[in-house]
Amino acid sequence: YGVREFGGERGLSNQMIEAVRECGRILKSNGVYARVVIDPEGEHNESSWRRRFPDILRWWHETMPK
Repeated sequence: YGVREFGGERGLSNQMIEAVRECGRILKSNGVYARVVIDPEGEHNESSWRRRFPDILRWWHETMPK
């Protein structure tokens, strides 16, 4: 999740950050290996997703059963 999602509106952004963290906790408590990353520079656009995508693929490749 990017901190600057929703135009960086602080209250809404903080609510979403907590919601994303709670989703991660729920997934983990149900045996799903989940990783939550809060990107302080993250925005809701393709260039931000493009910047984060290689890390997502790396994490996915490292955690998938061989």
